[in-house]
Amino acid sequence: MSVERRFALRKLRAGDWLLPSNDGKTLYRLIAVTEGPSSGIDAWRRDRTVWEVWRWPRPLPVRDVRTDSMDGWQEVEIMLRTRREAIARALRGGAR
Repeated sequence: MSVERRFALRKLRAGDWLLPSNDGKTLYRLIAVTEGPSSGIDAWRRDRTVWEVWRWPRPLPVRDVRTDSMDGWQEVEIMLRTRREAIARALRGGAR
């Protein structure tokens, strides 16, 4: 069952997006990263793009959100296959 989004994604740059939670209290960051042999995952034959979900630790609204680095962001979920899956995970608060 998918969760309907109340807020739009905001693109920071290619493969880097912000998404407020549906209750407007939490800010998530969805990031596309390249993983595979080039990053030490030898079990994979080739590199591929996977998605990560990160949470800003302070409630919205915030004025001190770091978007120039990952400093301060908390990991929620990594190694997701699609951006759609990352969005769904964020909207469920990171719960599987």
